[in-house]
Amino acid sequence: MNLHLSPKTKLAIMVGTSGLFILSGLVIWNRNSPPELATTETGNQQGEVFGLRSQIPEKFPEDIPLFEPATIRGATETKTFLQVNLDTNWGTEEVLSFYFQKMTDSGWEKTEIYQLEGGGVWSFKKNQRRLELTAAWIEEQEITLISLKSFLPQP
Repeated sequence: MNLHLSPKTKLAIMVGTSGLFILSGLVIWNRNSPPELATTETGNQQGEVFGLRSQIPEKFPEDIPLFEPATIRGATETKTFLQVNLDTNWGTEEVLSFYFQKMTDSGWEKTEIYQLEGGGVWSFKKNQRRLELTAAWIEEQEITLISLKSFLPQP
């Protein structure tokens, strides 16, 4: 069977697969680390930030929701993107449903979907901004890994 894929589809599959490899690496790297407990409180009247938002790069867009209950696995800030990795004991269907609802409610448009067994990779855009969401179920640990990669506007 000869399968012909467009270059855009091939790139999307490669990006999605690399996201899953990154998430898998985080699982292996953090396997013996106890998770931090997170609260759902996001701030107070003095402007201090608590909960999950306190553990991510300050520049991470506030209109990108963080799934809760979840644990921060790590955050990365580069010149081209900000990435936050979370895990939760909720299933991928609940996680993806949450993100679809919250993202569309705040004006984001879902542009691409790559559904995989046990997860998926979704792309969203809003104005000149782009977000790549990866959710993958890790059977051995009974958790869903979530990667939120917010691409920074380039000059």
